[in-house]
Amino acid sequence: MYIKISVIKSANFFALAIILSLSFNNCREKTDKKNLYGFKVDTLYINKVNQLDTFRTEVYCYNYSDLPIKVVNVASSCGCTKSKILDSVIKPMDSIPLFIEYIPLQSNDTGKIIRYVTLRTNSNPAFANLILTGEVTK
Repeated sequence: MYIKISVIKSANFFALAIILSLSFNNCREKTDKKNLYGFKVDTLYINKVNQLDTFRTEVYCYNYSDLPIKVVNVASSCGCTKSKILDSVIKPMDSIPLFIEYIPLQSNDTGKIIRYVTLRTNSNPAFANLILTGEVTK
């Protein structure tokens, strides 16, 4: 009798382990499908930039889906940060460059800064944000 009970408990544990494994795999697949596009990083660290200088960079927005994604709008959090794309359609499994220019003097920035660049698309979720952070020195 004792052996039968432990075998039943082992079988129940094995079945529970299989169910949990399938559940975790299912959750991971849903998460991966949720983010169909975006930047490789959420935050761009520009370190230190002089107030009289202009920081320029190029980042890429990636499309991880099987369908083209149309960029409807690119917006910045203030007039000191400008962003521009050359192509408004991101082909499937491809990327497009996003050109960013930050001019601290336009907003008289000094010290630690946080600025945002937001892409609006026809995909779900509709928005992808990129955070610019760093320090402006005089």
